[in-house]
Amino acid sequence: MKKIFASIIVITILFSGCSWFSKSEKKDKETKTAVKKKDLPPVENLYRGAMFDFNRGKYDKAIEEFRFIKENYYPNKYAVESEIKIGDAYFLDKEYTLAQVVYDEFRKMHPAHSLAPYAIYQSGVCHLKESSSIDRDQNEVESALNDFEYILTNFPESRYFRMALEKAKEC
Repeated sequence: MKKIFASIIVITILFSGCSWFSKSEKKDKETKTAVKKKDLPPVENLYRGAMFDFNRGKYDKAIEEFRFIKENYYPNKYAVESEIKIGDAYFLDKEYTLAQVVYDEFRKMHPAHSLAPYAIYQSGVCHLKESSSIDRDQNEVESALNDFEYILTNFPESRYFRMALEKAKEC
């Protein structure tokens, strides 16, 4: 009986020890993450550098920098704007499918953001660009039209309203 009781005590100590270690490891990880975030440079400087590369046509580098900002500074306004800039960099690099995916993701994540109409408009333009080659599926035109009509219906006060109206006529 004493052996069974001693075994139960040993097992209890072992299991509580494992639990204690996992809590300690989790706390260490959280502390390292907090220190890591604290050691990051000011987001304004990073954003300025990313914009410098973006404006010089170094889109791959700018995308990396904008992604870093998005991943490490969210929900800061620069992180949210970086999401759009990633799409813009793909767009200017003529990577329309990738740009369209980024714009659609922004639209889903930030439907009420002031840049949402821009993201929807750009998504529509990406669809049109993808439909311009002969070997492409013409469903892209329909998708573009859906984006433009969405702006016309839901954002009549947006500065993208008139542009969406013109693009919708092209479809």
